[in-house]
Amino acid sequence: MFLICKPVNTIYGGAKIMENHFKNILTRNKKKNGFTLFLITILLTLLPGTLIACSSNTNEKGKTEPNSSILPAQADNQGGTQTTDVNKPDEALSADAQEIKSIAEKFSFAFFNGDTDLMKSYLTKPFEWDIEVFDGSAKEVTGITIKGLADIQEKNIGDTSVVSVEYRGAPQDDSFQYLTIELIKQPDGWKIRFYGVER
Repeated sequence: MFLICKPVNTIYGGAKIMENHFKNILTRNKKKNGFTLFLITILLTLLPGTLIACSSNTNEKGKTEPNSSILPAQADNQGGTQTTDVNKPDEALSADAQEIKSIAEKFSFAFFNGDTDLMKSYLTKPFEWDIEVFDGSAKEVTGITIKGLADIQEKNIGDTSVVSVEYRGAPQDDSFQYLTIELIKQPDGWKIRFYGVER
């Protein structure tokens, strides 16, 4: 003589009442939650877009590479900027790195302007390769940066070093080109024994 009863019937007063109660809960919450979720989704989609559009544009490259002044000779002829890839001032570079930087700046200026006579003054004698110059307009060259100076320590005569001059051949170019310069230390200073353009 056990009494078997359904818990729904005894706790809430009947299955019919419980069924209506659940229908009301589900019906009300669906409408409210659905509309609320829809509004939240729309806001989360639109809000970041407006915030990003209003934010200032920061350039990561500008944070890691210090800007130095435009070389006077290049300012008139190129319109580009001259920077180095080192995070320390020029006086923190080794003497060899400073000399190589000076040569790379002057040689790249001659390269962009098609001045083969000036280029020859920085090349080894005899120079085994054809002397080639930049095939575009020097006035359109921008974003000039010398890469590889920070790694150069004091070298002995006969040692070599390689630096790259990064640049954009025209303002509309979406990628950089590299003038790679290989130098050798000679008794009278550093001379360029090879150079070439990587696109």
